[in-house]
Formats: sequence, C-alpha cells, structure tokens
Amino acid sequence: MCRAFWYIMAQVTGAVIASGIVLGVRPSVVDSLGLNKLNGVSLGQGFGIEFLLTLQMVLCFLATTDERRNNVVGSAPFAVGLSVVLGHLAGISYTGCGLNPARSFGPALVLVEFEHHWVFWAGPLCGGVVAALLYDFILFPRGSDIAGRLKVLCHGADASDASDAETDPLLEGSAPAAQWEKP
Repeated sequence: MCRAFWYIMAQVTGAVIASGIVLGVRPSVVDSLGLNKLNGVSLGQGFGIEFLLTLQMVLCFLATTDERRNNVVGSAPFAVGLSVVLGHLAGISYTGCGLNPARSFGPALVLVEFEHHWVFWAGPLCGGVVAALLYDFILFPRGSDIAGRLKVLCHGADASDASDAETDPLLEGSAPAAQWEKP
C-alpha cells in the first residue's frame, strides 16, 4: 500500500511539474494545457464517460497482461495502446478524456481551475475499481467457488486457495461453500 501511495504521488508531482514547464516555456501559445473540462455534457454524463472509458482501458490491460491466461494472442502493448486511443477518440470531445486523475490534476493546479474537477478523479477511480473487481471476481476469477472468490476479494490474490474457506473468520456464520456450488 505504501508503494502505491508513492507511485500516485510521483504521477501527480510529474503532471504538475510538466504542466508548469509547458506553461513556462510557451505561455503565449498555451491556453489550457490540456485541461479537462465538461463540454456540453452534465456532471453525471461526464462521470459516466470517464467511468466507462477507464473501465474499458483497465479491462483491456488486465486481460492482456494476466499471466494466468494462456490464450492471449497478439501484442499486449498494441492492444492497450489501441484501447487508450479509442478511449481518447470517444471521449475527447466531451470531457477531454482524463483517464488518469494525475494527468487531469497537473493542468488544473497550474491554471488554478478546479470547476467540476472531481469528475476527473471519481470517474476514473471508480471505473478502475469496478474493472478490477469485474475481471478478478467474474470474468477471470482466481477462486473456483463463491467462497474462494470472496476470500480473494477480501484477502488478496495470494488467498486463491479456497480449501480453508470455512475457517476464514470473515466467512464465519455463512453457509458452507459446498452449498453454493453447482450440483
């Protein structure tokens, strides 16, 4: 968790520094630094666009880089790059296509323009979380039964062995795993 925090801080800091450099080098030519704004869409629509664009990108990334899958053909970097390009083409006219809160934050901080900025944090963060849950819990689960999947969801990928699910304190008091399995 600590590593993730520093990774996020590095991205945010890099975006702010890059935006400041661009503004400092060419202030007369640069008007918006790629600032994300809602363009003819409501707050809810903007959130939905950012949510869906990030969801499809994260699902693509997870599906093409998952080492457990042996049926992936083609180039993973090409697939992820194509996903990003398609996301930008679909969303740039409506929200500026944030996809990454750090990229949205840099120009906003440098230009001190935070109107509706929460959309460019909430949409991608929610989209990324839902994509990860959807992929790991439904599309390509690590556990073979519902108890195993709950264990992975609550305790991480290392808990993929669902054999001791009945002894898990989180699942105590729930029905035995065998009850959820298909006959």
